[in-house]
Amino acid sequence: MLSIENSIELAAPPWRVWAALTKLDAYARWHPYVTAAGTPEVGRDVDYSMRSRILRRPITAPATVTCLSEPEAFAWRVGVGGLLRFDESFHIEASEHGATLRHVMECRGVLTRVIPGLDRRLRDFVGGADQALDRHLRGAASPPPRQGNRSKRRADLSRARNAPSGNSTGKDR
Repeated sequence: MLSIENSIELAAPPWRVWAALTKLDAYARWHPYVTAAGTPEVGRDVDYSMRSRILRRPITAPATVTCLSEPEAFAWRVGVGGLLRFDESFHIEASEHGATLRHVMECRGVLTRVIPGLDRRLRDFVGGADQALDRHLRGAASPPPRQGNRSKRRADLSRARNAPSGNSTGKDR
């Protein structure tokens, strides 16, 4: 098993953090890697899709809600057969300036031993998600996620460099 844990101080009260984490339909607006849909209920499945830098297509699988304790904890489990399973949990505590979020991601399955750099990638996933949640709660826009296709990014960058600059009328403003 591989376990990654991150804690972050958020400038929002626990109830706002809880609302952001459990309003699954809003994940696409702030989470850099995950989109989700449905109403969380313990033991029920919700729709879950995770973008990855190493895969061209998102991993889409049902996520089973394993903990729902308002406004203190939320957890779900996502698995791809017996190959890979993620248990992700969020623990929220009131703090002096808002809330402390402890975000834990545990990974199990045979692929945990063969995917190179999985621990670093999960650490980036957890840290990136926590920073995006912080920006979301502060009202700042989250940057779009990086796409996994390096050649497409290079082609887009090349097109941007070669695009004509200035305004289309040719007049200075």
